[in-house]
Amino acid sequence: MTLFGNLREALKKAASLRRMLERECAVRDGSEAFEPSGGHIEFVDVSFAYPEKVVLENCNLSFQSGKITAVVGPSGVGKSTILKLILRAYDPQIGLVKIDGQDIRIFRLQSLRSRMAVMEQEPRLFNRTILENVKYGRQGATDEEVREACKKANIHDCIMSREKGYHEVLSCAGSGWSGGERQRFGLARLFVQNPDIIIVDEGTSAIDTETETQVNMNLREWFQGKTTILIAHRLSSVMHAHNILFLSDNGQVCEEGTHQDLIARKGGYYSLFQHYHGNG
Repeated sequence: MTLFGNLREALKKAASLRRMLERECAVRDGSEAFEPSGGHIEFVDVSFAYPEKVVLENCNLSFQSGKITAVVGPSGVGKSTILKLILRAYDPQIGLVKIDGQDIRIFRLQSLRSRMAVMEQEPRLFNRTILENVKYGRQGATDEEVREACKKANIHDCIMSREKGYHEVLSCAGSGWSGGERQRFGLARLFVQNPDIIIVDEGTSAIDTETETQVNMNLREWFQGKTTILIAHRLSSVMHAHNILFLSDNGQVCEEGTHQDLIARKGGYYSLFQHYHGNG
């Protein structure tokens, strides 16, 4: 009975996958090459809803060219959806997402995404060597570029402590490496890719406080001149941002400014900081 049940479940999943593959994609590819002239990102009167929930409503955001902008706020205010719209995983139902004044729907998807890098909370690792995993950020990277990237990400010493060093083979789940070490592999990939637009989604959440401070020092230096968006709950990782957008329901910006500005205002950001400060 167990074998029959597993087979029936596998067939159901295969049928569901087939229906998904046959469904027409709602995001249409553009025709123009994406060549950013600064990387200024704007949301203009953007509204977006999933079938079960309205997430963004008349949302207006600005991510300044060459600056680090942090997006913070309680869960469910649309932070992850904002990233998906920039990457064109979805298109807004109302309004426009623009880069350097141009509607991003005119660009070829591959061209648009190749100039962006996303560092996720849990980077995807492959059953290949460390060198190959980091080169996933840019296939043409040299071994020396990989080593320099790993030094910036503060993972080089950990790698060299292993018997095979950079030729150590990783498992897909990254077993044998801590969550913080896996996130630093993601940082190294980002350094190797050297994109124009950088999105860091909870990118240092699993790193201890001391290492996070060291990583953020490297990030501040390396992010110079690049449009960078930080998504975080742990506010220690966004304190150095040039601008912080504190969101309320449906993606509305209720507070905006530097960390010092928002702390002095003693509003929602201040309350969130008081809640998390000292708790890592």
